[in-house]
Amino acid sequence: MAAVSLNGALDTAAQSLPSDPLEEAKRRTASELNREDAVFLLIAEASTVKVMPDRAAFQGRPGEPVEISVAGGETEAGQIIVAPINARLKDVTFDVSDFEGPDGATLEGAVSVHVVGYVRTDPAFEPIYEVDRSGWFPDPILPAVSQFDVERDRVQSLWLSVRIDPGQIPGIYRGSVRVAPANAPPETIAVRVRVFDFTVPREPSYPVTVTVFDDRLKSLHRDRWSEDLYWTYVDFLREHRLDFDNSFRDHGPPPTVEQIERLVAGGQQGWGLGFIRQPGEGFSDVGVDASEFAAYLDQAIEDAKVALGVLEAAGARELAYIYLFDEVRERHFETLLTTARRIREELPGVPIWTSAQDQDFGATSGLDEVIDNWAVSIAAFDDPERLATIERARASGAEVTWYTAIWPFRPFPNFFIEYDAIEARLLMGAMAQKIGPDGFGFWSLNWWANQDAPLASNHLYTDWDVSGTPAGNGDGSWIMAGADGPITTIRFENIRDGLEDYEYYQLLSDAVDRGEESGVDPEVLDRARRLLRVPDDIVRGLTDFTRDPRVLELHRLEVAETIERLSGRGGQ
Repeated sequence: MAAVSLNGALDTAAQSLPSDPLEEAKRRTASELNREDAVFLLIAEASTVKVMPDRAAFQGRPGEPVEISVAGGETEAGQIIVAPINARLKDVTFDVSDFEGPDGATLEGAVSVHVVGYVRTDPAFEPIYEVDRSGWFPDPILPAVSQFDVERDRVQSLWLSVRIDPGQIPGIYRGSVRVAPANAPPETIAVRVRVFDFTVPREPSYPVTVTVFDDRLKSLHRDRWSEDLYWTYVDFLREHRLDFDNSFRDHGPPPTVEQIERLVAGGQQGWGLGFIRQPGEGFSDVGVDASEFAAYLDQAIEDAKVALGVLEAAGARELAYIYLFDEVRERHFETLLTTARRIREELPGVPIWTSAQDQDFGATSGLDEVIDNWAVSIAAFDDPERLATIERARASGAEVTWYTAIWPFRPFPNFFIEYDAIEARLLMGAMAQKIGPDGFGFWSLNWWANQDAPLASNHLYTDWDVSGTPAGNGDGSWIMAGADGPITTIRFENIRDGLEDYEYYQLLSDAVDRGEESGVDPEVLDRARRLLRVPDDIVRGLTDFTRDPRVLELHRLEVAETIERLSGRGGQ
């Protein structure tokens, strides 16, 4: 793919709004700051907002610092909007000051700034969900861009990330970010980091299974693919609280004992022994008819046994699971039942997962005898009748996890390029806490179907193809590949933030248990229990939730301060 130049990209951006609303917003903000003579502005914005390059609404607070609150073992972020007033900014650079806190403590190496890049949704491509615009959307967070231009009628976002190690002295830390164009005086924005007096545990409380297709990584990186690059991806996913795993793993060479041992040492939660496909000719089918299925199944089971043996040799048998028949309907239930029974016999104790569309979770089909984990769309948890069957399945000992896979669409949350960033965070955090699935699954992290090379250029307006599936933009593709490894995105960072929000709730629940035993003030305990239920102004349901980052952040602060208070540490 040819690189897209900045000027060409701006000239061809689809459905770009007129510059007048943006210009008015910048001038109004300058007036609020009493900076009518400013060449450009720096405005704080939340990490849960996608700042469109041509229609920034400046939800951030003019004149106030970027404020980030974060616990030990956690990463949190904010954004800085660079907004020219009257002229194009050229060769803009940026740097971060030192951060000083209580008793001379510092945040050495904890704060970083990167440039947000953009991907283009093609107006000729019609996703199966409704969108209000096509064109340029913020998504990648570019590690290699250290200098950029900003057109007069555009804005540019910087991503400010704070990663706090366990044991960091709690309190308020102050620093700043300086932004310096070559053709204008520099501007500085203050940054205030509050470090909470608790640590988010490394081992996740919420089971999440997201498929990474190894073959996509290898085909994209080509001759640069190596063992070191594999572990770069593993470490990157671990930093984002996810496993390098594949529920759709093809049957073939097993992992090595050394590989599994290293994964376990890094916190691996699961390992798929292989995906057993249903007979047929669809996307998830094995491509054989019923008469050939027996031979396919024999080989699949033998391959799974070999992989299980490796896990056992590594002392990690508990990681094993096997996934059967993807989203099949009633005509496949009988074959699924006989296949699952055979798995029970030949791979005893290995949990069997399926996403079969069995509306009563096997009560009629008999599948309830053999399925350990049912995966259902998040929409099932919004249906009272389905909720009743979910609870019956759980009462019988099964787990019920939820997922998105293209569907559902708005008003449900999802991970599409066009959807709000806050949706990913709420789905993985507050919604999971309030609604209570047994885990989350997603079909692909890196389904880069229309991308044939890593993102190697340093252009802000990238040539990355986001139409990974015929259904939608960004579906099955949460991250990008750079020449030297993975590139994160706004969506992916919000997914991790949501998972860390979930850990806040678990820490609060533990603190409540301890508080009940030690006689803590009942009013504080009542407040904590209310927070654990997740107030309706945060999440009322899967189609009714806040989109205001300030509301979510105030709730998160209240949760954190209550954890501190129940732990006898007090809030700031």
